[in-house]
Amino acid sequence: MTDKELLDFCKRHNVELSISFDPDRDSYHLRMQRGWLRINYIFSSACVDTAKAWNAIVKSKLEELEKNLTRMERVGKEEETQ
Repeated sequence: MTDKELLDFCKRHNVELSISFDPDRDSYHLRMQRGWLRINYIFSSACVDTAKAWNAIVKSKLEELEKNLTRMERVGKEEETQ
C-alpha cells in the first residue's frame, strides 16, 4: 500500500496506525487504535516472503483489524447500556 492509501484508510476509519519491524523476532507488527481500543497483529518475515505480496497482506490485515476494532467498540457500548 502506498503512503496515501494508508493515510486514506486511517482517515476513512478514524484510526491511528503503527507499522514496525522487530529484528529480534524477525516479525512485523501492525497496531491499530481508535480511542482507547487497540488491536495488534504480528506476522513473520517468512510469511511476507512466502506470499511475496506485502501490499495484499497489509491491506487484508488492516481491513480485518478495523472490523475487529469496530466489533469490540459495539460490544463495549452494548455492555455500557446494560
